[in-house]
Amino acid sequence: ENVLSSDPQVQKSGTTTVPVYLYKNFKYYQSSNDFSGASTASLVSGSLDLQTGVQSFAENGEANTWTGNNSYSVARTPYIQSQLISGARYSLFRIYTLSHGEKVNSDYKIAISNIKAAGSIAGSDYGSFTLQVRKHAPGDPENDNVLEQWDKITFDPTSPNYFARAIGDRWVSIDSNGKLTYHGDWNNRSNLIRVGDYSEVETYPMTVVPMGFNKVYNPCPTTTAVPSASFVTAQTNASDDFDSGIYYGF
Repeated sequence: ENVLSSDPQVQKSGTTTVPVYLYKNFKYYQSSNDFSGASTASLVSGSLDLQTGVQSFAENGEANTWTGNNSYSVARTPYIQSQLISGARYSLFRIYTLSHGEKVNSDYKIAISNIKAAGSIAGSDYGSFTLQVRKHAPGDPENDNVLEQWDKITFDPTSPNYFARAIGDRWVSIDSNGKLTYHGDWNNRSNLIRVGDYSEVETYPMTVVPMGFNKVYNPCPTTTAVPSASFVTAQTNASDDFDSGIYYGF
């Protein structure tokens, strides 16, 4: 990393033109923490393929192909999924950033809490939940700060707290001819995100509430030794005590 820049806009290393840039460097896997007793050394490397990546949307604005390696883009979550209902888990929606680029792919995270089961809310057949946008900056005093929050949102399409109405789902695409296409039904009330890919949610059982998420995409889709994703599977702190402030997930 002392030779190759991590900035795609920098094309020189000293006086030498460099046609590549360093996309990701997994330092931990180069340290003594990962050394074994092997008598030989080997180098494992790979490159980021931005030419064969595919990102396309259907006429209704929902993503139908997304490989995760298609130039700069918006960031999005995996599908937020429901609890198990009669052995089935339902894909509910995704969250997309409104802005594009590397920064928004690493600066924010989504937290879901205060989940209320259907039948526990007077006058409603639906459940409810809180959705937050939080700052992602490990090691920084602002890490985990709540930037935006929506309380008691629901999948009830008749409710003023309907999740898409509360957050917004509008976005604009542009084709190679410069034609603008506007997608979505609800004005964006968030400055950072929109909801998407939720057209089926009204066909699901009214008892669905967010309870997990689908697979996480690897943005380096090769056979290289990319470290596996780390998941939090218990709400316990360093002392092994329960801590409601710790979220399950990625």
